[in-house]
Amino acid sequence: GGDEEMQDIQVILHSEAISRKIRELKSEHMAKLVKISGIIISASSIRSKAVSLTLQCRSCKNFLPNIAVKPGLEGYALPRKCNTEQAGRPKCPVDPFYIVPDKCKCVDFQVLKLQESPDSVPTGEIPRHMQLYIDRYLVDKVVPGNRVTVSGIYSIKKSGLRPRGGRD
Repeated sequence: GGDEEMQDIQVILHSEAISRKIRELKSEHMAKLVKISGIIISASSIRSKAVSLTLQCRSCKNFLPNIAVKPGLEGYALPRKCNTEQAGRPKCPVDPFYIVPDKCKCVDFQVLKLQESPDSVPTGEIPRHMQLYIDRYLVDKVVPGNRVTVSGIYSIKKSGLRPRGGRD
């Protein structure tokens, strides 16, 4: 009975909505579905990202299976402590977990850079661009130079600690 495995699906939307310009995206669009047009100016190589992890404690060998990883580029912070109680054994040390690669589920992903169309750039201004995160069936579908219209959730990427100029 109840031990059937759920299959992942990917929904691809088609919208009749009018697409926005990159420079029209404001704070009220954050975390909402938006449709924008532009030109792909760069595409990363295809990489893998875990969507679910299995961890194992180095000390007691206990497994933590099927830990969901958020979509996008955020990553995952390993738990600091193992809560397995075993009679007669000392507590596991801090940071005991490691990832068990053959028990993780991964998807392909790619990062694209979308630049606003030349016709939507005001005279004398520099074209703006934004990063797009795409995964699974959408990878390897476009190359730099392609004009595209995309729909997706507008969000802020947590960046590393290195300071950078520009709007990413």
